[in-house]
Amino acid sequence: MPRINRQVITAMVSVVTLLSASLLSAQDQSAAPAAPLPAQIVNAKKAFISNAGEQRNLEGDLRFTGGPDRAYNQFYAVMKDWGRYELVSTPADADLVLQIHVADLTGSYDELRLTLLDPKSNVTLWTFSEHAAKAGSQKARDVSLDRAMSLISDDLKKLAAGPTTAAESVGKK
Repeated sequence: MPRINRQVITAMVSVVTLLSASLLSAQDQSAAPAAPLPAQIVNAKKAFISNAGEQRNLEGDLRFTGGPDRAYNQFYAVMKDWGRYELVSTPADADLVLQIHVADLTGSYDELRLTLLDPKSNVTLWTFSEHAAKAGSQKARDVSLDRAMSLISDDLKKLAAGPTTAAESVGKK
């Protein structure tokens, strides 16, 4: 009996130690100084929306209605309604390039990706991605893409709102 109690106590001490270490680690990470947001994102007045396209599946089909430009058209409409940026017709006239892309991933999801680029250097400043279901009915797939578009747009709006910290700006999912 004493041997079993020692094993139980040892196991309990190990669990408590691991939990304490992970809590301390989480506290240390939250205490890290906030990294600055790229100035181009916060200060941009003009944006160019780049259509990186929709990748077809292996059969050559698109999963969502609206054709290969659906994500681009939908994102453009959201950005125009938001009114935060003046949408320009060339990257040379922009302070920020917003590149939208739908990628065919292996597995159950496609990826909707928004990449924020510096138009002068073509350096990636920030990237958001959300998954859209590629299984189910056409309506379910379209609703999933709409949801992903809404999440990515909301993430951009929070980030562009400005410097608290990157983690606070984008929020938790």
